[in-house]
Amino acid sequence: MSTKPGRNDPCPCGSGKKYKHCCGAPSVQPETPARRAGLPEDAVGRVLRFVARPDWDRAREAARAQFLAPVLALDDEARATLWAAHPGLEGLVEMHFYEWLLADYVDPTGRNPIDEYLRRRGWQETSAGQDWLTGLRQHRLSVYEVQAVTSGEGLVLKDQLRDLPPCRVSERSASQALQRWDHLVTRIIPFSGQHLLSGAGLHLPRALAEALIQALRTEGAAATAQPAPDEASWLATAGPRLMAAYLHAYLYPPPPPELVTADGEPLVFARLPFTYPAEQHAALIAVLEAHPDLHREKAQHFVWLGPLDKTGEQRRVLGDIELHRRRGVLETRSKAQLERGKALLEALFPAGSVTFQPAVFEDPWQAASQPSSPPEEKAAAVLSEPPQEMLHAVLDRHYRAWCDQSLPVLAGQTPRQAVQTPAGRAAVMALLKDFENQEARRTASARYDFRWLWEALGLAYPDEQGSLKAD
Repeated sequence: MSTKPGRNDPCPCGSGKKYKHCCGAPSVQPETPARRAGLPEDAVGRVLRFVARPDWDRAREAARAQFLAPVLALDDEARATLWAAHPGLEGLVEMHFYEWLLADYVDPTGRNPIDEYLRRRGWQETSAGQDWLTGLRQHRLSVYEVQAVTSGEGLVLKDQLRDLPPCRVSERSASQALQRWDHLVTRIIPFSGQHLLSGAGLHLPRALAEALIQALRTEGAAATAQPAPDEASWLATAGPRLMAAYLHAYLYPPPPPELVTADGEPLVFARLPFTYPAEQHAALIAVLEAHPDLHREKAQHFVWLGPLDKTGEQRRVLGDIELHRRRGVLETRSKAQLERGKALLEALFPAGSVTFQPAVFEDPWQAASQPSSPPEEKAAAVLSEPPQEMLHAVLDRHYRAWCDQSLPVLAGQTPRQAVQTPAGRAAVMALLKDFENQEARRTASARYDFRWLWEALGLAYPDEQGSLKAD
């Protein structure tokens, strides 16, 4: 008889929810590599039922308070708002809590759920179940860098907290979502002749991951220097810190950066509509065409150009003007520029020939959050884009110049100067990984190849091969 609870039964994890809304929910219990490798589905479920007993209540609540401290610090309303704003987050967090509880948590009396379960009931567990539970207990959560991806098959991961060789992991779903140089909080377990992820990983933004890695390396070095703790026991306690780092972006989203124009004015999408009689259309076109700062690009479209730059070769675009049969619009990238553009049009157009409508202003972040264009508009936009060869040629010129540009992120050094020291070399490599990580999200045919840039800076390009060893 199956021990799996029914969908409407109370979840055996002790959350008080129905099984279908907790550990049985599809978002919490996806098809994992472990199941495809033949792991009995109920192996972890039996330990969850074991730890849901009353004699574990105090330990379970103490573990929850430790692991979920950032979420539990919120009031009920704020917590409900967090879960509602990010569907699936609550289930993911709960799943990671229970994995950490079973695999890493040790209560004040020295008990661990998996240890106690195997000691008392291991005799009735299948050999595969024992192997998986033992693997959960022995192998620790860590932060991994994705060094190679074979979509639909697996990943090569490199532990960022321990000096271990890269590990090739069999993983179908994550290999279709992750890109090279992503960072992932997960646990790797050897099982049935391969290496598997214990469950859904936690994806960390690169900047956050690198700061966390540096802090944890420092803490780990201090902890393992003590006589008692070893590396494994220290990492067993790092779970709450890793979860807190993952939740930070949800609990404390950074404000969007302030965007400014080349003149230092706040960037705003500004539009000034105006109307005029149809019989005035040709005369207004002629007035604009006669002005030296207005370049006619299309029949009804003019580009407003600024003075020549220091090189005397290029002029900056200040705005756009379109004149249709009865209406026109002036568009700029700041409110102040729109006022200057309006003054220009008022001086050019005959008095009373046009009627200006109220100006419309849109925050760029608000514009970015608007629904995307319909498929037919996207198709038209794609057709109008320049060929990839042209874009890549522009990028070639940009990155050749970039090598010798002073960068604040490199303390004012150029990339070519920075690679002369170990610390600078590491910083430049981090930038190149960022470039590649972003480019990997484009379609394969459109991706830009950065390997030449590594070579130009005297850096060995990282290969995509991984050892089969794990921790």
